[in-house]
Amino acid sequence: MKFLPKLLFIVAVAGFLFATLIDVATDWAVDIRPVMKIVVTLLIGGAAVFVILSKRYGPKDKHWAYATAGTILGYWLKM
Repeated sequence: MKFLPKLLFIVAVAGFLFATLIDVATDWAVDIRPVMKIVVTLLIGGAAVFVILSKRYGPKDKHWAYATAGTILGYWLKM
């Protein structure tokens, strides 16, 4: 797998964990979870779409991208 999708995935997971820790540690009036769902979707979904549309990635990387896009689509359709 190339560097960009890995980096975006790590940033998205770190942001999600950070938001979860903040939500658990403090009792804010603002709920950050819906915002983080959208941010994680855009980061990981953007990386997947980039890999799918790019010509420089091989079949193994494209399988990851299609699986990721399907997972994101299934998550949002479930809601």
